[in-house]
Amino acid sequence: MLTVDELIRLKEERGLTIADIAKRSGVPVGTVGKILSGQTKKPRTATLNAIERALKDGMFDGVGKAAWYELMKGRPETGPGVLYEPKGTRYGELDSGSPSMNQRALTYGSTALKKRQGEYTVEDYYALPDDVRVELIDGVFYDMAAPTPLHQDLALELWVRLRNHIRQGKGLCKAYMSPIDVKFPEDEMTMVQPDVIVVCDRDKIIEKRIDGAPDLVIEVLSPSTKKKDQAVKLKKYGEMGVREYWIVDPASKKVVVYVFERDWEISLYSFSDQIPVAIFEGQCVIDMAELYGGIRDLYEP
Repeated sequence: MLTVDELIRLKEERGLTIADIAKRSGVPVGTVGKILSGQTKKPRTATLNAIERALKDGMFDGVGKAAWYELMKGRPETGPGVLYEPKGTRYGELDSGSPSMNQRALTYGSTALKKRQGEYTVEDYYALPDDVRVELIDGVFYDMAAPTPLHQDLALELWVRLRNHIRQGKGLCKAYMSPIDVKFPEDEMTMVQPDVIVVCDRDKIIEKRIDGAPDLVIEVLSPSTKKKDQAVKLKKYGEMGVREYWIVDPASKKVVVYVFERDWEISLYSFSDQIPVAIFEGQCVIDMAELYGGIRDLYEP
């Protein structure tokens, strides 16, 4: 069972409110608030267990909850759970301090060295099993939940239009869709998998990955990635030489475009707008009304 301090940390890192926890756990809002604020000095064990279950609900989506609990057998109740068996390591652990509901931070330990979040490297990334899909950002592993059909449709349609523009102009740029690894120069603690990228320097395209900053990066938001895409990745892409970054939000039907090479110029568009692609100097324009119109009937009544 987690301590009250650990419950508070988990609440903050998952971004849940007192009301969220009360609804999930069945514990009255006032009781949850008093426990997590420290007003209740000796909360009942059953109540703490209910709050802990509510906080952990959804954390294991997509990674196999039953398998996780099976691997947990014999381990201390308050310790991290065994999740993966990375190549050349003893076991993998799931950090209970999850950044958000499904955007979990992953850690694992080796027989020679135990590392903490923030200390992992590209070498550790390559040591994970082939069927484990994660991103590594500034030494922290983030598990990647499976995308929704709407997410995939938007990413695919954007990729198709970018690819077609490049082909029609017989350009040297290449457009790619996730999953594809991107490593930034001189950064041994980051490996990302953007939804859509355009790379114009073909020397950056090597056998295993894109080795250098893409010219254009597009991320399609989902509830589990929103915080990371709008904050962590925004900062990283801006620092590492990405020229242009699109954040596509299906929920609000908005697209935020950052042109980093123009001193972080920011533009806001809707799904009814035509959006110029800055790296192509306006010669490529994405008609979001036409794009979304082609898939709207799948996702709206």
